[in-house]
Amino acid sequence: MYTELFPYGLCPPSLFQEIVRINYLRYEASQALLDYSDVTSLSLRAQESLARIEAFDTRDWAQPGAHFEEWLTIGSIYKHSIAVYCIMSLSSLTILPILSFCPSMRKKLSSHGTLLLRHVKPAMLYMAFRRHLAFPLLVAGVEAIYRSESERYWIEEALTDLGQVTGASSPLKMRALLRRYWQRDEPGWEECFTQPYSLIM
Repeated sequence: MYTELFPYGLCPPSLFQEIVRINYLRYEASQALLDYSDVTSLSLRAQESLARIEAFDTRDWAQPGAHFEEWLTIGSIYKHSIAVYCIMSLSSLTILPILSFCPSMRKKLSSHGTLLLRHVKPAMLYMAFRRHLAFPLLVAGVEAIYRSESERYWIEEALTDLGQVTGASSPLKMRALLRRYWQRDEPGWEECFTQPYSLIM
């Protein structure tokens, strides 16, 4: 599917596969919650997915060459954005520990969020990268409910800039969505996305 649908994408294929797994886990978890089914096996699979994401070796994927640093940046952006997505979206469905009750998972989320911003900020300076940063910026925005006003402002400005660069309205819709979410001050993936949205990598 990755080869057929996303030949232009920069997301490393193994990390893209984790997004697919996370999405399916979310579907299974939502069904289990409706049926009051046991989610032990889903929790184990969620932990395994997070472990694979964290074990992803960006330096190995980037490989030495003329553009090693650029590929290293891209690999790092996707690694940390998908880790944040995994933690926030699966903890909200209780198949990863609920963040408010698990300091170790909250610390892990904070670490990935910090590293995501550390890599995505310089990437926004390169025109070739900007078109591929919508998903990482949105994920950073969801995690930014735990961050300062200045960090949120930077994400807003980056999405505004992305809308101008791409000529599309979706970054501005993402910005409006995040503003509403931050104003409610209720952390969580489901609290941000109160209805289905389609995101392009």
